[in-house]
Amino acid sequence: MLKPVVGVLKAVGAIAAGAMPLWYLTANSAQAVTLTYEMTVDVAQGTYQGTHQGKFSYDASEPLKTCQDSVVFTCATVQQNNLSVLFNFLGKAYLEKHDLDYEFGFPAVYFQDNALAGLSFVVTPPTSDISFSILGKSFYIGFETYPDALTGQGLVGSVAYKLQQPPLPAPAPTPSPAPIPVCPGYCESIPEPSEMAGSALAIALLGLGLKLRRNW
Repeated sequence: MLKPVVGVLKAVGAIAAGAMPLWYLTANSAQAVTLTYEMTVDVAQGTYQGTHQGKFSYDASEPLKTCQDSVVFTCATVQQNNLSVLFNFLGKAYLEKHDLDYEFGFPAVYFQDNALAGLSFVVTPPTSDISFSILGKSFYIGFETYPDALTGQGLVGSVAYKLQQPPLPAPAPTPSPAPIPVCPGYCESIPEPSEMAGSALAIALLGLGLKLRRNW
């Protein structure tokens, strides 16, 4: 059977990956909290040298369960954590449904002691033109158990993961302070400067008129 062999390879690849710190967060179990990791696959040897990009996302509000192929790890899966995968390789986008063991619960993201160990994602023909695998921090082309024209290339590259930090919420606007009254209680209105100028002019004219009247 192919599945047990694939399971062993997936577990070995994840163990070899080592641990990566996982961003700690708390979440309400009733509210989905999606974490997204960017993947950079650097193929350093073989036919397909170059850099290839991808990412995976999962719902971190759901608790992780023990992986089905290893009790050493806990896993985020499609069924339990709504795991989604996108990997761009050789001009084609590969999704979680393209995994060789999709019907058996793969791909999966492995954690050890709450630290990210890496993604387990295996794709073979006829879904792809060649067999390739992301196992933790390692990238493989072909396996002895996966027949294709490039069997035997094996480990050809490395995988790096980077957590996408969610955007910070916009700061709440600072409320404007209420205007402070000039005087408490009842205040007489203070004339505007234009009103004061007009009053001064009226008084001056009034004085001039009285003076002229006296001279009559």
